[in-house]
Amino acid sequence: MNDKLQRLAGTVPSRPAGDLDDHQMLAKAKGSTHWNLTVVHVGHIGPRMLRLSMSGRSIEAMQWQPGQDLTVLITHAVGRDIRRRYTIAGHELDRLHLDVYLHGDGIGTAWARTRRPGDSVSAIGPRGKLILKPEADWHVMIGDETSLPGIRMMLAATDRPAQVVVEVTDPREWRGFGLGARPATRWTWLTRGSPPNRGAVLTLPTLGVGHAYISGEARKVLAWREKLELLGLDPSAISHKAYWGCGQANATHGEPLV
Repeated sequence: MNDKLQRLAGTVPSRPAGDLDDHQMLAKAKGSTHWNLTVVHVGHIGPRMLRLSMSGRSIEAMQWQPGQDLTVLITHAVGRDIRRRYTIAGHELDRLHLDVYLHGDGIGTAWARTRRPGDSVSAIGPRGKLILKPEADWHVMIGDETSLPGIRMMLAATDRPAQVVVEVTDPREWRGFGLGARPATRWTWLTRGSPPNRGAVLTLPTLGVGHAYISGEARKVLAWREKLELLGLDPSAISHKAYWGCGQANATHGEPLV
């Protein structure tokens, strides 16, 4: 482990739920499998979005649902296993992709930046409940840069109409990420820090039964949940997951944007 990871590992708070070994993780994440993976390619696919492509024994047999993730062992340090969860961003026969948004200066970002072909990666999964509801007549997907891998995978798995709202630092850098999507998708890019008129950027269809998926920064996730309920969406039709908290380190996943 390099010096930077060693230093960052000491700053990650210890929590019982975040300090589990592999056996405890597998018991907690029922239905998951332990995977020994090898990095085969590393490359940028967008502004500060790094794709790690990996292979592994029996990886072609992995069964997963759009939106699920892998829990990756970042390092074993200070007597603890420190992990991060990354959404599965693609699976092609014997190759699996994880897209990592390089935000802040946290331990996950430091780990991703230093991966090279040939590196070993220990992962557990697939896991996660923020998954596509294929029976929905329409979808609403809301998040930030950290949400994009999951949003893209869910969009690729449905032909139903979808609205996507993503808050980013500079929308001009990210608009290309939505190009090539099917015509039934409406993308809206919001500038972080500006007070958007969210009633104008998001309207719910009046016909059919829809489902919303919200992820990203914890306070924004809560705000969007409240907004969707005000617009008339039943709480049971809203799936949500806080990936990170602004200004807060996290023992299991996420790290603040800077």
